[in-house]
Amino acid sequence: MRSRSIRIFLLTTLLLSLTLVGLPETARAATGSVVPAQAWTYVAKGLPDQGFWNTTPYLLTGHTPDGLTRAFYQFDLSGIRDRVRTGWFRNVLLGVGGCPADVELWETGNITPKTTWRNQPQWKKKIATLQFTDNCGEQIAEWSMTRFLDQKKITVGLRLADEKATGTIAVIRAGTGAIQVNNTKPDKPVRLWLPWHDQCGFTHGVPEKLPATNVLTPTFNALLTDRDNGQALRAHFEWRTADGVPIAAEKSAFRPADRPQCVTVPAEQLVESGKYQWRVRTDDGTTLSPWSDWYDFTIDMTAPDKAPIVSSADYPEGQVAGRIEQPGTFVIDPNGVPDIFFYCCDGDHSITTETAVLIKPLTAGPQTRQFTAYDGAGNPSPDTVYSYTVNEVPLPTISSDAYPESQYGGGVGVPGEFTFTGNGLADLIAEYAYRLVPPDGHYEEWVRVPAQDGTTTVKITPAAPDHHVLLVEALDRDGDTLWSESYLFSVNP
Repeated sequence: MRSRSIRIFLLTTLLLSLTLVGLPETARAATGSVVPAQAWTYVAKGLPDQGFWNTTPYLLTGHTPDGLTRAFYQFDLSGIRDRVRTGWFRNVLLGVGGCPADVELWETGNITPKTTWRNQPQWKKKIATLQFTDNCGEQIAEWSMTRFLDQKKITVGLRLADEKATGTIAVIRAGTGAIQVNNTKPDKPVRLWLPWHDQCGFTHGVPEKLPATNVLTPTFNALLTDRDNGQALRAHFEWRTADGVPIAAEKSAFRPADRPQCVTVPAEQLVESGKYQWRVRTDDGTTLSPWSDWYDFTIDMTAPDKAPIVSSADYPEGQVAGRIEQPGTFVIDPNGVPDIFFYCCDGDHSITTETAVLIKPLTAGPQTRQFTAYDGAGNPSPDTVYSYTVNEVPLPTISSDAYPESQYGGGVGVPGEFTFTGNGLADLIAEYAYRLVPPDGHYEEWVRVPAQDGTTTVKITPAAPDHHVLLVEALDRDGDTLWSESYLFSVNP
């Protein structure tokens, strides 16, 4: 039996000779999706318990110094699932000795890092057979995979059609294994928006489907999609008058599919109060998508002339009511302005298309909120300043007989009870969160405890002497913090 060192020498010599031949690094480029191998390995009959999981630049199929070998690739096809496509498995092969030789591609069971000759996956079904060209040189091998593209994952195996044909070997550069899927037509664009300012990009918090713009050089925005993985895309925009008279068209540059595609209308093409339409379609460099639906818009540079009317039964204007963190509904009336599209209030800068907003006061005492109405072009109305006062109520308290606040008490390892009392917020408190900060300054983890009727008692056992800080928060049913406090106490040595 040949020694391990002899086998390594022979195999290294074989691979070195192949490197000098100069295999291509990758299969030829093509449009569409390329799904690289998720994992690969090969097994050798002469090394029945050894695996080669993702560790070798070459996969071997045929007769080598280590005996008969077979190769495997595993692919994740979830990104192209549920799509009717044509596609194929591609690899770069080089035949050595005994050519021409037939190589078979099989569907197999899954491979793992424990795959060896003795622990091979099941060889389920032969997919196709490939014969080398007459000169047996390197070539790009292709096997049709169309009928397998609806699977989420597939593992394929390569082996000689006649494994008794000694002296025949196919060498495969591991990194070249991929499933190539034909290019498909890009999707019809459906996400189009017109920012309320002249800008390219996402408009967070503002409705995207604004029916108007307040600039004469608006920027059209679209998000393009394509089922082909990693496909660079560009947009073809065109715009016209509302009665169908073309104005202009423009293309964007190729960009990744997850970024907005934009074009800005040049000056002097649009006029104030004019009515227009724009649309877009996707270009993947090979095919064009269907056009999107037309996006209708108006140039509106006139702001609303009346401020909105605001009222609240929970927090009446100019009166004392409620308490901190008690929700109140504020009703916004457009005050007869017909084209109000959304509202904003200055307390938390939230933007809404609703005419009733829920607000939780964060503090007691006098409160002032500013409400603004915006038309379909984002033009702001005059502001409405709404003032009210939130009741002062007794706040929660922390107490402990064993460890009085700002005093020494208890001792190291002596448990003590701490009571959290809700007082004026008792019916709003759902639970408390607390954590201890010992003298070394290391913050312990937060502990959350339910609050029955706004009150709870917890037991804490200090593990060190001297000064401690207990941090406590009261939380409402939404998980929002109603109140927080620090309780200082000291532990007897």
